[in-house]
Amino acid sequence: MPEKDPLTKCYEGLWSVLEASNAFTALVPARCRVKYTDAGAVLATRYPERDARQPDKYPQVAIVAEGGPTDTYWSSDGTRVGAYFQIWVRTGDRRLCYLQDGIYQGVFPVQWAILRAMMNWKAVLAPLTWGGVAGFITHCAPDDRKEKIEPPRTEEQKAPFKDAGWTLAWQGKVDMWFQSSTLLPT
Repeated sequence: MPEKDPLTKCYEGLWSVLEASNAFTALVPARCRVKYTDAGAVLATRYPERDARQPDKYPQVAIVAEGGPTDTYWSSDGTRVGAYFQIWVRTGDRRLCYLQDGIYQGVFPVQWAILRAMMNWKAVLAPLTWGGVAGFITHCAPDDRKEKIEPPRTEEQKAPFKDAGWTLAWQGKVDMWFQSSTLLPT
């Protein structure tokens, strides 16, 4: 089987970071994790967010790739690839926090679980390998985010999700470093 590209490994690694957190998995059932790869995805379809619209599938969490810079002259022999990611939450409820069945739920508890989970990025992402070399992911840090609940969108408007209730919970950048010679086509 061919090796996956580093961007896919990074994306799946971010899911592994979240899923290594007991607080996150207690709040977000596996059926509610909207994944855009096939790896371990319960909703492994072409449009996973559309398949997750049933009322019993909340809160939903999705990781969205947002591009990033590439610097082929980062060092004399290295290339840096940056990848921005956003983690979105949809609770199906506009309340920020509420008690249900003895568990605090809503946007804020899920956001807090995500933030705490992401603090452990190094333990999960740093050991990943590409091309037989470990440690290609060198940094993962949160970036500024705007707290807002997305209003309903029209088809023409750009947004990762067109339904109301998606909230940006975490956004950050992952830096990857490669020996430039390993990136040459074979």
